Amino acid sequence: MRSTILIIGLIAAAITFIQSTLGLWAGSLLDDTLIMQGSTAARFFAVVVFIASLLVLYRLLLSGIVFLIAGIGAMGVGVYAEYYEVFFWGVVAAGLGVICYLLYKDPEKYNYISLDD
Repeated sequence: MRSTILIIGLIAAAITFIQSTLGLWAGSLLDDTLIMQGSTAARFFAVVVFIASLLVLYRLLLSGIVFLIAGIGAMGVGVYAEYYEVFFWGVVAAGLGVICYLLYKDPEKYNYISLDD
């Protein structure tokens, strides 16, 4: 389960970083400061999600807290800057934070999930 969270977190960080870099370039070409500010915040979010993804292997609860804070911050930036791709990845990061907490709280119940239940 930890490896799944790691892979999803790394994918979210990579996609967000690429989207925000392209958004930063577009904002500079269009001379739109709101897009540039949202893209800069999204790049910060991508770095934080990358760090939280690596922390999931060592400190599960700390990783869940970092995921949750990054997700809430990204959702706020997404709404403020009307940058809804970052809002979506913020929801994904917040969901990963909740999953990390549930896995920390009861590792036997959530460690192996089968479809037969």
